[in-house]
Amino acid sequence: MTDNSVFISRTDFLHFNPCLLDFMVVAFYLYARVYTQHNHSVF
Repeated sequence: MTDNSVFISRTDFLHFNPCLLDFMVVAFYLYARVYTQHNHSVF
């Protein structure tokens, strides 16, 4: 019962915060691009 409630809380968190998740992905992508451009290495 507790495992099911934790799973539901995790899915609710992802459903209620899609913009935050997308922002984290885009921020990491831009950081990786800048990092590779400055170091001239493949990420």
